[in-house]
Amino acid sequence: MKYIKTFLMALLAVGAAASFAYAFFLRDPELRIYRFGQAIDNSIVDAELLLGIGREDFLNLLQRDVGDLIRIGADYEPALNIDRELGHFRESLGHLRDYVQEAVPLMEAVHNDADFGALRQRAQRLRRHRELADIFIGQQESRVLLLGSLNVAMVELYGLLSDFEGMFYETDPWVTLPYVQAVIQQFERIEGIHREYMEAVEAYARTKARFYLAIRGERS
Repeated sequence: MKYIKTFLMALLAVGAAASFAYAFFLRDPELRIYRFGQAIDNSIVDAELLLGIGREDFLNLLQRDVGDLIRIGADYEPALNIDRELGHFRESLGHLRDYVQEAVPLMEAVHNDADFGALRQRAQRLRRHRELADIFIGQQESRVLLLGSLNVAMVELYGLLSDFEGMFYETDPWVTLPYVQAVIQQFERIEGIHREYMEAVEAYARTKARFYLAIRGERS
């Protein structure tokens, strides 16, 4: 399984064009709604780029390293040197730890600060592009909620994997088998949420571009 990277740069590119071309229209209600969505995009991008490695990149590495150790553990002998594999796992787990401890709180703040209800009320008063603005708001909210669900699953994965090295040396299969199964299921859960999140980002990016072009078209 491969986690595909989000369209962060595409979202920023559309936002930058709007910022430079139409900054003097900030009092226009359509553009204020657009800028609300762009501010959320910027905050999420800043949090995701904070670590210097993308979420999808370290998830792929972590799943690979965990899989390698699970396969080794099936026939493990104490004389076997697994320092290299453990080193790779610890590095990947460190990326997940940093994401959970540094990026997730910033993303939670984005969710907590975003008043989508108030923005919808403002959109209902628009004279132009009311329906498109409402779709834009709804898709951004869905994207933010799915990101929250993904982050909860990532935090839970970190909690599970914090015990991984100790479990590797556990000899009781009644202990190890349920644990390994829980780890595998958590990766599968994250894959499913991530797929939904990607779909939400793609849908939102398309609507964002349409909203931007609609606003630009009125002022060209």
